Amino acid sequence: MRPLRQGVLLGMLVLPALAAPAGSERPLRLAFSPYAPWKVLGPTGLPAGPYVEIIRALAKRMGLLLTFRDCPLQRCLLEAERGDVDLVIGVRGTPERRAYLHFLEPAFAPASPIRFYQRLEDRRVLRSLTDLNGLSVGWTEGVQFPPPLHQHAGLIRDLSPTTASSFRKLLMARVDVVPTTEGRGRALLRQAEFAGRIRLAPLVVWPEEDRKIGLARQSPYYSLRPRFEQAIAAMVADGTMRHLLAEGPESRSASEPATGTASGQAGRCTACPPPKPAVDAPPARH
Repeated sequence: MRPLRQGVLLGMLVLPALAAPAGSERPLRLAFSPYAPWKVLGPTGLPAGPYVEIIRALAKRMGLLLTFRDCPLQRCLLEAERGDVDLVIGVRGTPERRAYLHFLEPAFAPASPIRFYQRLEDRRVLRSLTDLNGLSVGWTEGVQFPPPLHQHAGLIRDLSPTTASSFRKLLMARVDVVPTTEGRGRALLRQAEFAGRIRLAPLVVWPEEDRKIGLARQSPYYSLRPRFEQAIAAMVADGTMRHLLAEGPESRSASEPATGTASGQAGRCTACPPPKPAVDAPPARH
């Protein structure tokens, strides 16, 4: 096997051998852009969290070696378009993305609502999108919200690299409101710097579709999409998806090493970045 190219997180998982599609000499690659609590770097600096465990379980069922490509959202999507990575998870299926990603059926979880966050002392009541007109909205770069929100013309978008950055701007009164997924918002509000200082608005926007795993159309594994979908359907039917989503990033499975060698011994992740706070992670269902 040729050496993995520079920049790949060597989160190697040794699994029963399954012949890769013709012309492929590399393991399955997951594009990894952190998004707490679903995709994080664990205590050892390796990918962890429920979404990561879902992909590990999927690869194991299919008998495929799995590696991780650590990349910001926009770069992850570009590499998926090129076929340099094979799978994405937590990425919204916009028409533009469907041109280079096949979103595998069935969905692995219901849609997650978009919620809106204000400073605790801000008494404006936000119940509809028109209530956002003229307000400065903390908007994470690269995020694709559901069309009613994403295409709403009355917003003043203030871009930040992460949702946590937008929350900090919110506390400094540099923006008026920050939208994000409900799970991401809950995770951030547990952080000491935000706890008790930010409140949830009544406004809710729901995505059009449930959560699905994306397979790159240029991936050498694209020909295996029926097998991927059979494995996903089995994981939904037997409760594996529900069980893994119920486990937080601090669970035992999230903290176990993700590397391995041909002999099955745990290996050292030589290309992983050092651990960093999950609150600075960019959103993944973008």
